[in-house]
Amino acid sequence: MTNRGNPRSLWSIATRRLQVPSSKASAEWTVDPTLNAIVGLRDEVREFRAETRATLGRHSHRLNLIEVTLAGLKADGGVLLSSVPVQNERLDNLEARIAALEART
Repeated sequence: MTNRGNPRSLWSIATRRLQVPSSKASAEWTVDPTLNAIVGLRDEVREFRAETRATLGRHSHRLNLIEVTLAGLKADGGVLLSSVPVQNERLDNLEARIAALEART
């Protein structure tokens, strides 16, 4: 079963891009239509790969920047969280001092 009548089939796309005559009189074309379609689409695929590489490069750079920023925020958050016990200890000492001062008076 073939999809030659379907406008979205690979066969239809390949014949349109290669501008193959409907009679397919060429011996080269009748030998291996798949190979001819691949060869015909080669330049388009190269352009697509180049565009994909450029896009991935841009997004990869952006992701690297986000990753560096998150690492910096994580380090800053770690410093803040590590200071919490020290702050609690200082508050406890302050409360003890205040209680001692109140006891004197």
